[in-house]
Amino acid sequence: MLDLSSAFIYTFIMGLVILCCRLLPFIFFADTGKDKNNDSSRQEKSIQKEKFKKRFLSFIEKTTPPVAMTVLAVREIAMPIKEAFTAKGLMPDFFLAILPVLIASLVCAILYLYAKHNALISIFGATIVFMVLKHIFNP
Repeated sequence: MLDLSSAFIYTFIMGLVILCCRLLPFIFFADTGKDKNNDSSRQEKSIQKEKFKKRFLSFIEKTTPPVAMTVLAVREIAMPIKEAFTAKGLMPDFFLAILPVLIASLVCAILYLYAKHNALISIFGATIVFMVLKHIFNP
């Protein structure tokens, strides 16, 4: 449980992140106005700027979902491992604690490849497998 000051700090940070996410499109796609002069150098710079925007958005589209999924997966795999360590050392049932997570992760990867990169099927399938295994290994 968080204390009050930590909760305020986390709330403030989340507010800043949301604000930046809301402002970024307006800053990125801000139109500086059309040039009244038809200078070729200004038009060339404008064309280069548009090409950069398209390449940047293409890069963001391709990399953001896999990076977010990787961060979430590593966090969820690391959580039971962290919980398995106690002050006295490793819990006696360490492998039983992490086995459902590892099997569900493997099922998720296999379903993702088998379902032709359909993330929804792999996430739902792995979640169901995890819940069943969690009830089997931790009654």
